[in-house]
Amino acid sequence: EFRAHKEVDRRFGAFVTNEHAIGVVLGVGNVGSELADRLDEVSAFVSRDAGDTWKFVKKGSHAGDVADQGTLLLLARNDKATNEITISADGGESYRTCSLQLEDDVEITDVIADPNATSANFLIYGKVPGKKDAVFISVDLGMLFPRRCSDRDLAGDDGSDFELWSPKGNARGCEMGRKVEYVRRKTHARCYVGSKGAVETLEHDCPCTESDYECDYCHERVGEARAAQLNQSATACTWACGDGESSPADP
Repeated sequence: EFRAHKEVDRRFGAFVTNEHAIGVVLGVGNVGSELADRLDEVSAFVSRDAGDTWKFVKKGSHAGDVADQGTLLLLARNDKATNEITISADGGESYRTCSLQLEDDVEITDVIADPNATSANFLIYGKVPGKKDAVFISVDLGMLFPRRCSDRDLAGDDGSDFELWSPKGNARGCEMGRKVEYVRRKTHARCYVGSKGAVETLEHDCPCTESDYECDYCHERVGEARAAQLNQSATACTWACGDGESSPADP
């Protein structure tokens, strides 16, 4: 089971989500029965299904952020001076390590992207060990994509650059009586979503089933035999409290 550190502990990279990067989550932590408290015991992980499952990215604590509606990810070690960054152009499915080609290694404090996750630019800031001046590094990953994504209105079709993704709900895919499907770029599509592509959703109301109901206070489920006598559903609710009772009977 993956266990993640939160922002209350500044030694570790922040837990990163963005409402415009649907389903993508960055976290620093470990796999095990308890949360590790040492920097040499943690790693960077990414989730593409809103934290339901996690994928290992790289050993060590990392700062990071997401851009272009979750298609671009950038991470950098924040537990020691470094001259490298780790990037993904397919929403966290694969990664590559790139050199910043700086004269000195930098102690990175944080990685920041556009809050709307529409740009392909990242800003890295920190400082060189032994020096007082801050260091700011701009990284533009827009050149990784040869074109802008197309066919958003055909999301889910083979010819579209977009897919439909829904959070994990019950067996019918419903949550709070509704199934919501989000339009997001396919991981293998080599294209840039950009600022014109606002997050879109498809919403469907789910028909109610008996599992959506529960017995009210002072009622209980009745058994098969009793239900047959009353000509009711085998799982119908029936009154169970007697005179003077103030609590529901045991089912």
